[in-house]
Amino acid sequence: MMQEMANLIAIGQDSIWSGFVVLLRVGAMVSLMPVFGEQTIPVRIRLAIALAYCLIVTPAIADQIAPMPDD
Repeated sequence: MMQEMANLIAIGQDSIWSGFVVLLRVGAMVSLMPVFGEQTIPVRIRLAIALAYCLIVTPAIADQIAPMPDD
């Protein structure tokens, strides 16, 4: 089972890296947006909004993101 999990991680490594890089940028954008950056919006809602934006943006710019560093 561990070998199967390792294979799945190897297959999706580039996708995970692209999603992580996009999430860093989108998360910062969401925290600075006038409506979503307010303290009255719960953190879980802001996280859900950032993840939704990430799911939309990542496929559009995945080929423009630098590959994951080796070290």
